[in-house]
Amino acid sequence: MSKKKKKRHQGGRTLPQVWTPFMQGQPMRNGQPAPEALIENETLWFNSHYVVHRHLIEGTEDGAIHLSIRDNKRRAVRDWRHFQRIKNELAGYEREAIEIFPPESQLVDTANQYHLFVLPKGISTPFTWKEGRHVDSTGHSDETKAWVASKGIDPETISGAVQRPYEEDQLTSTEEGR
Repeated sequence: MSKKKKKRHQGGRTLPQVWTPFMQGQPMRNGQPAPEALIENETLWFNSHYVVHRHLIEGTEDGAIHLSIRDNKRRAVRDWRHFQRIKNELAGYEREAIEIFPPESQLVDTANQYHLFVLPKGISTPFTWKEGRHVDSTGHSDETKAWVASKGIDPETISGAVQRPYEEDQLTSTEEGR
């Protein structure tokens, strides 16, 4: 009998893996709790998709935060909306975070691990958009067309461009097997 994990199907399509809330955990080593694996001001968080080490760099919730993110299956993944959601849930919705691509001489790439550096509360980079964005899952609403036109853009240029609904911010079993 095969020990492969069965894919969940409904009506011939693969069901998405549901995003679960982050829960605090502790590192394990050889099946035993290993709290010594965490540095000062660091906590471990996990959900149905990711494990995140959250380090309060300045020792306070309002200071800089380092989020070290890895996929539960240690795959190389890159989903901006997932990283935005992780930042929101573990550092705050109105906090700004950056990802750094270092010079080759300082590169460390030993795992499929990603790093977001959350700026202290109230601090922003000069690279941030100064106004909010407008997300529409249909691309055809009058409100979206009016917003696009207010930016000096022809609304017809967005025809067919549809934002993936936030509820679909999860990987499917098919994607997990890649």
